Order: sequence, then structure tokens, then C-alpha cells
Amino acid sequence: MTSLPANDSVPAAAQRLRGTLKVPGLAQAVADYFCPTDAFAGMTFSDLGRNPRDQVIPDDLLAVSLLDIAWRPDAVRQLLDIDSATVSRLLAAVRDDVDLWEVSDEDLDAVDPLWDMLTAIPGVGTATASKLLAR
Repeated sequence: MTSLPANDSVPAAAQRLRGTLKVPGLAQAVADYFCPTDAFAGMTFSDLGRNPRDQVIPDDLLAVSLLDIAWRPDAVRQLLDIDSATVSRLLAAVRDDVDLWEVSDEDLDAVDPLWDMLTAIPGVGTATASKLLAR
């Protein structure tokens, strides 16, 4: 998967979206999400700290917490210590060289074991798991 560029293309894309979205208020919400000076965490979520593709590290948990997720201490221990090797192995099995809208069913199937593991952790529901995987 391609990461966000470190240039002006993201604000430019937000500007183009603002002009084409038809739902009242949605264009401003999208623009605000990508604005680093607003209260939304969009760019901070993506850019905060280190983000190795095959590890969950404290930076990831902090980034996800910016999206109104509270981590239980036992979930933090499980992700960063007890099951960190398993999480890393499962993350490494997920392709990162193709955009989400171009993946095959087999590519998506590679995420299932990781999804199942994450959602089995006490306090990690579908919203938390999806935000962690997005990170």
C-alpha cells in the first residue's frame, strides 16, 4: 500500500474533494480531517512517530488513541509484549504493495487471522481493530 506523500498533494486533494462532494457539510469535514491545525487527527494519525509495517509499537497505539480509542492495560501488554511476535508475523503476511481498492480476495483473506486475533483481545472491538489496521 502506498503511504501518504510528504508534499502538497494531500491538501490539494482535500481542496478538490471539497469542490465535488454533494453532502452538506461533508466537504468541510473532509478538509478539516486533513488540516494539521484542526482538532481532527487525520494527518497526525498517519504521521505520528515511527510506523513499521510489520510491528505494532507504542507510536501506533498513541496514534489510534487520537481517534477516541482507549486502550486497556492488558490489551497493550498483549500487543506490545505477549503476542508481539505473532502480530508481527501476521502483519508481514499482509501485502503492502497494492492499494486497498485493487486487492484480490486472497489478499484480503491474509488479513483474517490478524483480525481474528485482534478482536479476540479483551477490549479490542471492531472499531479499535480497524483503526489499528489502518495505521
